[in-house]
Formats: sequence, structure tokens, C-alpha cells
Amino acid sequence: MPSDTIGLTKDWVRGDWWATGVIVVNDRPKLLYDWNARLNKGDDIRGDQEALKDLIGTDKHEQVQELPQDYQWLRISLNQGKDSPTKKVIHWTGPVGRDHIRNVLMK
Repeated sequence: MPSDTIGLTKDWVRGDWWATGVIVVNDRPKLLYDWNARLNKGDDIRGDQEALKDLIGTDKHEQVQELPQDYQWLRISLNQGKDSPTKKVIHWTGPVGRDHIRNVLMK
């Protein structure tokens, strides 16, 4: 991956926003610094994914390389019956995801 890009998957549950649960970087792309500055702006932005959407939107971006969806499969997708035998990472989001992780770890 080129050093001036960030690898991200799409979050199809949130209208194809760029998902931020799994991020791949090589070196220190400018977008990473811009994103950090946006996060530290001190306004009412909710979190990292919302800040990135505010910064670059949802369309293709010159510093974002889209990764295959298998690198960030969403818990919500599994709940909706969408699965992939080749998924690499499951992102266990929100309180339901945290409960799932805790239950698995307690066994």
C-alpha cells in the first residue's frame, strides 16, 4: 500500500461511510494528521467514524484505499444474515458486541 494512503473498508450499515474499526496505514499519511486535528477540534462530533465522514465524506478519496469487506465484517451484518466464509475480522460493535466478547472470554 502506498505510504500516502489509509486502507479502510466500507460500513454498509451506515450508508457506505468509511468504517474505522480496522485501519491499515503505511508510514504517516497526511490524512491521518488531518483526521486527528478534526477529532481534537473540540466540537460536538460523536466519534472517530463521524469525524472522518465530516472530513472526507463517503465517496472515493485520493488518500483512502478501499480494502475488501472481509477485513472488517460487522456484527450487525451477521445479525442481518450476511456472512462470508472468507471474513478475516469481525467488528463486535456497541454494547451488544462488548457483551458478546465478554461472554466468549468468560468461557
